[in-house]
Amino acid sequence: MSSTVKWIVGAAVVLVVAGGLWYWLSASPTPPSGVSDNMMPANAASTSGAASGGDTSTAAINQDTAAIDAQMQGLNSDAANVNTSVTSSQSAGQ
Repeated sequence: MSSTVKWIVGAAVVLVVAGGLWYWLSASPTPPSGVSDNMMPANAASTSGAASGGDTSTAAINQDTAAIDAQMQGLNSDAANVNTSVTSSQSAGQ
């Protein structure tokens, strides 16, 4: 093969690889804006009331325990509201 043919074949291979890479990257789904990977609310860390990660003092443990209790009470309240809603929907449909 002559040098010119090698250059043309090489350029064609580079173009095909670059086009395939561009197509693959543009076809990748992107999450909608405002959605995080862990699906936690944006303000969850700032409103949890938990102490910083490296603090293991008794006060920090007490603060973390209080934050967990508050979150569990919120969960229990939400569960009770859902149960009430389901129960009232079932009785209304009968």
